[in-house]
Amino acid sequence: MSSESAAAPTFIEILKQAGLLPPERIASLEAAAAAGHPPAEAAVRSGALPQAVVDALVQSLDAPQRIPPLRIGRFLALRKLGEGGMGAVYRGIQLDDSADGRTAGQPVAIKLLKKEAVTDQHEFAERFLREARSALTLRHPNITGGLEAGEYEGNPFYVMEYFKGESLDLLLKREKHVATARALEIVIQAARGLEFAHKLGFVHRDIKPGNLYLTAEGATKLLDFGLVKNTNPGQEALTAPGTMVGSPNYISPEQVRGNMVVDGRADIYSLGCTFYHLVTGRQPFGGATTATVILKHLNDPPPDPRVLAPDLSTGLVQVLFKMLSKDRDQRYRDCTSLLADLTAIKEGRAPTLIHDELTQTEIQTVITPVDAIFGRNFTPQPGEALPPAPHQPPPQPPAPQKPPDSGKPWWKFWGK
Repeated sequence: MSSESAAAPTFIEILKQAGLLPPERIASLEAAAAAGHPPAEAAVRSGALPQAVVDALVQSLDAPQRIPPLRIGRFLALRKLGEGGMGAVYRGIQLDDSADGRTAGQPVAIKLLKKEAVTDQHEFAERFLREARSALTLRHPNITGGLEAGEYEGNPFYVMEYFKGESLDLLLKREKHVATARALEIVIQAARGLEFAHKLGFVHRDIKPGNLYLTAEGATKLLDFGLVKNTNPGQEALTAPGTMVGSPNYISPEQVRGNMVVDGRADIYSLGCTFYHLVTGRQPFGGATTATVILKHLNDPPPDPRVLAPDLSTGLVQVLFKMLSKDRDQRYRDCTSLLADLTAIKEGRAPTLIHDELTQTEIQTVITPVDAIFGRNFTPQPGEALPPAPHQPPPQPPAPQKPPDSGKPWWKFWGK
């Protein structure tokens, strides 16, 4: 990827770098500039570019994290929003009007895999493209919609809607925890997005604060549906058997085991970890190493959140513990049931589905769509899926305990 320029380019230099106009158009704008006419105004007046595109290009000239423009299909990346091990995310614009009602100049977010990621992990790159394209059908107020997926110079990319706001992990870094009423509303909106996706056969598999986005208008949007799992019949498994997908601090036990049968209840568990973090300021399972955290997901009950947030209601704690059940058959059967109890808490009523469990017939119904992917009735094979945990009564929140009073801040006792 090209490095960021130290000096701000001119409007005409941006056009040349992006390849937006043919040489004769560029020459015309240069002549206008030489005659004392602003080239941006000349570009609009001559019909060379729409006003919204010109405005976005002018605003990018001195924007932070600006990069030399990258033309990626119908989109133009203008500045970097973030970067990880597999690639980077850019803010850009759409260059033309589209059939879905979006117009030229509208902002977008573009996720682009790095060349080395494609070279070293070619299979991952192929899965990225297939999964991203399968997620383009998801349209819901609480899901960041995908716009296009493809390749740019051999690198897979995924274009999403862009909203002003911030991710939930940035909010937590600044505020440490969120007021219960606000946290409840965030989780309700996230659950609505997941409910919609699950009914269409998509499982997110990586719900965490970094993948929940709070818009300036107050809406909660699920991010990164380009890495979902499609559980519809006829769809091939996009993740290799035994592969652990998810973030260690929020991952479900069945994902840790690398089970092929992963359904919406994995997302409910991860949303429960996120909910816990929101109201307490701490993840439910901490540890010095990833292995320690993962073992706690598999074996340890979550600490009572009232130790850190004593004002939490009993009903809310019961819902949290059900979401965080190790045995997924003891979690909420789906987001519709979860939303019923979350709504009850929001309205000051007691949750009514905390003791609801799936029958064996219903369990078979839940996993049948996933079985169809493999063309057989699913039978656990060595290294493929662990048998379900023995039946246990639904977890009840323990009596609240206070941290020892020794004059130290409460976080000094976390995990001890």
